[in-house]
Amino acid sequence: MSKEVLFSIITVCYNAEDVLNETIQSVVGQKFEQIEYIIIDGNSTDGTLNIIRNYEDKVDCVISEPDQGIYDAMNKGLRLAKGKFVNFLNAGDRFVSNSILNEITSQIDISFTEIISGDFILINNKNNTQRNIRTKSISYNNLKKDFYACHQSIFINKNIAKEYDLNYQIKADYKWVLEALAQVKEDQVCKLDFPIVYYAEEGFSNNYLFKNLKELIQLHYEFFGPWQVIKNSHIYIYRLLRSLKDILVNS
Repeated sequence: MSKEVLFSIITVCYNAEDVLNETIQSVVGQKFEQIEYIIIDGNSTDGTLNIIRNYEDKVDCVISEPDQGIYDAMNKGLRLAKGKFVNFLNAGDRFVSNSILNEITSQIDISFTEIISGDFILINNKNNTQRNIRTKSISYNNLKKDFYACHQSIFINKNIAKEYDLNYQIKADYKWVLEALAQVKEDQVCKLDFPIVYYAEEGFSNNYLFKNLKELIQLHYEFFGPWQVIKNSHIYIYRLLRSLKDILVNS
């Protein structure tokens, strides 16, 4: 690739013909030039590949093959990325505007910043509703309690981005951010106070309530120890009750 790349945007998908088109358009329509776009498909059997072919002149790399799950697919994209920052915008999610990458670069010190995060707009396609969600800055003080951020609205320097831990089937993105945070100084993390993406609420982790909670506790134990797990007990109970309420409301 001849152009200098600042952002590597990676989309992971599988049988996503109903939602992929909007995601791709939100990336290829960016007015920012220093960008590469990578799509990792899990060997879809529907019309997903036909949609991707419609944009073959605007997508820098496409891989379609079986994988071991979403984080395995993300690792494939991470290995291919050539940009300074990597971002994962998966099928069903999309940037809030065609100028969002320009807005991000205008707010950060490119040569110094290592991790960028922002807010997001949560959309529920079933109820046709959306909510603006304010995230917290990425810091150990916040992350030791919960993942008060949105994976899709995070950009991490490729040099500090480790591969996703496949032992975590749901919370690998949480661990990915924690591992990156351990390698930088506090002032190298930039929290932007505006939404970056539309994030689809019907996500992977929402379908696995108890496994989600188990991995959350396991991750907190791994990084912060048993005492923090005890201190977080009220958070785990709240998440469980909230998820059960959502299930009942949407059933």
